Amino acid sequence: MLRVSTNLLGNNLRNYIQNNLQKAAKYQEQTATGKTINRPSDDPSQISYLMSVNSSLISNEQYSRNIEDGLAYLNQSDSALDTIGKVLQDAKVLALQGANSLTQEDMNAIAEQIDRQVEALLDLSNSALGGKYLFAGRKNGQPPFYRDPDSGDIYYRGDTNLISREIIFGYSYEVVAAGVTDNFIKSSTNLSEGTKLTDDDMVFTLQLDEDHAEQINLKNHIQSNTPGAPANYYSFSEIKDALQAAIDEKFPPDTSTTPAKKQITVLDDGQGHIKLQANTVTQDFKLYAPDAELYPTGNGHLTLFGGDRSVSNGVFGKLADPDNKDNQLEDKMNSSQPMVKVVGGPFEVLRNLSKNLKEGNAQGIQDSLDQLEVAHDEILKHRVGVGARTRHLEAVQDQLADQEVKLKGILVDIQGADIAKLTIEVAQNQLIHQASLMTASNLLNTTLLNYLK
Repeated sequence: MLRVSTNLLGNNLRNYIQNNLQKAAKYQEQTATGKTINRPSDDPSQISYLMSVNSSLISNEQYSRNIEDGLAYLNQSDSALDTIGKVLQDAKVLALQGANSLTQEDMNAIAEQIDRQVEALLDLSNSALGGKYLFAGRKNGQPPFYRDPDSGDIYYRGDTNLISREIIFGYSYEVVAAGVTDNFIKSSTNLSEGTKLTDDDMVFTLQLDEDHAEQINLKNHIQSNTPGAPANYYSFSEIKDALQAAIDEKFPPDTSTTPAKKQITVLDDGQGHIKLQANTVTQDFKLYAPDAELYPTGNGHLTLFGGDRSVSNGVFGKLADPDNKDNQLEDKMNSSQPMVKVVGGPFEVLRNLSKNLKEGNAQGIQDSLDQLEVAHDEILKHRVGVGARTRHLEAVQDQLADQEVKLKGILVDIQGADIAKLTIEVAQNQLIHQASLMTASNLLNTTLLNYLK
C-alpha cells in the first residue's frame, strides 16, 4: 500500500497549483493577443499552414505597395502625356496660321512661338516623380533629355529599359511609357573571348519578314585561324565574318547599286557584341537561336541578334545609332558616357515646322501639319497604353484587397481566440486555483506542536 506522507501531499498540491498558474498565464496571453497560437509549440500541426498564410499576407502587402507606387508613376505619366498632346494641338493651330500667313514676318513670329513649344516639350520630357525622371528608363537619377544650344538637336542620357513593378509573384509590369526606343536590337552575347560552337550550334534562323525565313549555317563559312585555339573555339571576328558570309549566301546583296548594298550588315559595336543592321529597303529582321524552326513556328524563340525598324516610337522618338560618333554628344554631367541623338517624334516635327516657317516653305508647312497629326496620334496611343496599364493595376489592386480579407479570415479561423470561451475558462481556472489553495491550507496546517501534544 502506498504510504501518503505530508511531503507527497505537499509536492502534489504544489504541482497542481503550478499547473493552474501556467493555465492562467496561457489564458492571459491568449486574451491579450487575441491568438491561440503565439509560438510553434502551441499547435505544431497548424504552424506550417499558419506560416504559409502569413507569408501570403506579407507578399500581398508588398505587392499592394508596388501597385501604389506604379499607379503614381502611371498617373504622372498620363498627366505629362495629356499636356504633350495639348502642346501639339497648340502647335497645329500655329501651323495653320502659318500656312495662311501672307507675310514672312508673320511666319517668323509664329516660328518663334513654335520654338517656345519645343522648350515646353523639353520640360515635359524631363518630368519627374519623387526625384525620379519618368522618361529616363532605369537611369532616372538625372534629366534624360538635353537640347544642344548650338545645333538645337535633342540628346538622350537615359536608357531604354522601362521601370517595372512586381505586382504578382514572378510577374513585373511596366509602369511608364517609353521615352525613346532603340532603332535596332543588339546582341547581348559577349563573344570577345571566343565561343565554342558545335555543328548544331552553327545553325540559326534569320527571319527577314513574315513570309521569308531561312536557316543560316555557319559551318561552311567559319575556319579557326587562331594558333593554339581549342577545337571548335572561334574568335569574335571569325564568327562575325562567317555570319556575314552565311547571310549574304541566303540574302544576296543588291547588285543594282554601286557598290553592291548588303541586305543585312553584320557589325561590331566595339564592346564584344555583334550587331545586325538592315539597309533602308529591308524593314524587319530577327535572328533566332539554334534549333529554332522556320517561321512561323520559330516565332517566339530567343532573339540573339536583330532589329526592327518598324518598332513604334517612344513618346519623344527613337535613338539614332549609338555607335555612330556623329550621333553622340559629350555629356558634361557624365563624362564617361556620351549622350545619343534622338530622331523622329514630336521634337523633330516641331523643329521641322519652325524651319519651314522661317524659310517660308509652304509645302513644308503643309507636310509639317500632316506630321503633327501623326505625332499627336502617337501620343494618344501611348496614353491609351498608360490607361490600359493603369486599369490593369487597379484591377489587381482590387483582387489583392479581396484576397487580404479572405486570408485574414483564414488567419482568424486558425489562431483567433474565442474571447467568450476564454472568459469562462479563466473564471473556472480561477475558481479551481482558489479551491486548491484552500485545500492546501486545510490539509497542511498540521505542525510539529500537534504531534507533541
